[in-house]
Amino acid sequence: MKNTLIIWLLISVVACTQKESQTAAVSMVKKEDLLTAKWIEGDWESLYNNEPFYESYEFKDDSTIVITSYIYMGTDSASMSTNVLHWKDGAYFLGEALNYKVVEMNKKEIRMDRHGQASNDVLWTVLDSNTWTALLTSTADTLLYTMRRIESMDSIRNLSKNIHSHVE
Repeated sequence: MKNTLIIWLLISVVACTQKESQTAAVSMVKKEDLLTAKWIEGDWESLYNNEPFYESYEFKDDSTIVITSYIYMGTDSASMSTNVLHWKDGAYFLGEALNYKVVEMNKKEIRMDRHGQASNDVLWTVLDSNTWTALLTSTADTLLYTMRRIESMDSIRNLSKNIHSHVE
């Protein structure tokens, strides 16, 4: 009986400790926290499979960031897409399908857990005013992108327009 009581007490202590650590990991992000992430605003360049890609992060209002992604696909083609990080139902989500839920946001990082159809977690971390990293972690692999500030996406958009005008 005494051994059963000791085992039960140990299990209770371990269970409470695990519950406390799980609760601590879930951070309550407030709507006004988006303003602490101003470091991400601007135009950025990185590499994927040794090919450049570009992203522009623009604050649409105090609860929305519009993200425009551009991939240069050769001398006569390009791809552009838009995504949104926005406040909905008491939380921040990335994507219209709410595939990523923001669980932490501050002056140094934005952490998103997979939600819905997403297959990875995302961590954006500022290194300095001109550099930040995007860490994508899934059960299969981990990808790390280093984003470097560029003066403007306008030069990339103009390059695309010039390519198309020369082809016609």
